[in-house]
Amino acid sequence: MARRVLWLAPLLAVGLVCAATNVAFAQSLDKARSLYLDADFETALAEFEAVLERPGLTPDEAAESHRYLATLRALLGDKAAAEKHARAALAIDPSAAPARGAPKALEKLFESLRQELGGKAATLTIQAEGDVNASEPLVVSAVLDPAPVALATLLSLRCVSGSGAPEEAEGSPPRVEVELASVEGEVNCRASAMTSSRAPIFTARERFGPGDGQSGTLNLASPGDEEEDEGGSVWPWIAVGGVAVAGAVVAGILLLSSSSSDSVSFDKPVVKGW
Repeated sequence: MARRVLWLAPLLAVGLVCAATNVAFAQSLDKARSLYLDADFETALAEFEAVLERPGLTPDEAAESHRYLATLRALLGDKAAAEKHARAALAIDPSAAPARGAPKALEKLFESLRQELGGKAATLTIQAEGDVNASEPLVVSAVLDPAPVALATLLSLRCVSGSGAPEEAEGSPPRVEVELASVEGEVNCRASAMTSSRAPIFTARERFGPGDGQSGTLNLASPGDEEEDEGGSVWPWIAVGGVAVAGAVVAGILLLSSSSSDSVSFDKPVVKGW
């Protein structure tokens, strides 16, 4: 029993570190929102931009930051930047809307872009060009569609066939590709659309077998990609414990910050033109 406790101690420590990271994100977003409500637009702008640059950013946090940045850019008179962030927010969450207090023109822009995108989120697909066979090289591509400028700055693709060395490529969205000179049985590929801090906003995985033609996937993990834990049922409990700790702490922070006013009434003048 003592040995098991000693073995679990470092894992629990990792869980606490993850919880602390989640708390830091919650505090950062809450600070940025408070600055916005205080009409300290330029400081709020810098805070939301800093959130987007943090490693470990989640898609929900990215969407929240982009919708606020769209609003802030509009209030500060930068229509082009406002549209870039609006497109990024809608690419992650088709139901995204500007923050309260946004110009009416920005609300109309969000609705117009939503219709333009068909109310759908962006998709990251992996495609094999041609049949998978050992006699010909295989070209595999990863495509992000649509690929708003503010959404992701880096697109990566990694493919491996059998015991061969993996082929990897990184580049700017919307497309990157790799070529496998020879194919040994199954080909496993993974793609990510990431921020400049390499936080993945979209992830896709795909497997291709002999005889497969073009195909793709959206944000799906192929069965068997995760290695099974030889230690039995310990890992699920560690995961549950870490999530519970993180959830409890973040919930506490959100409750403490709930005193912020839900109404928005800016006393400072904003740049007109919307």
